[in-house]
Amino acid sequence: MERIFASSEKARRYIFWLHVMSVLKIVLIVVPLIIGLIFVGPLLKNLGNVMSIYTGGNIDDILDEDASGDGGVNNFQDNIKELKNILNEK
Repeated sequence: MERIFASSEKARRYIFWLHVMSVLKIVLIVVPLIIGLIFVGPLLKNLGNVMSIYTGGNIDDILDEDASGDGGVNNFQDNIKELKNILNEK
């Protein structure tokens, strides 16, 4: 009887630790995702400003250029040339 009790106690502890580790695994996956969403939100708000720096216009202008078939490639290439000139001057 004691062997059966000892065996069932080992099984109970094993199942307990399996449960603890599965909860820990879920926490280790979900918490970084939530933290990432918290930090990425403000960065996405500034995405329009960053795009306007690199493309010379806002997102609506870029989308209009894409609809016209230009794709904003010439404007982007001009901005790259300007950046190279600025860097070469310093």
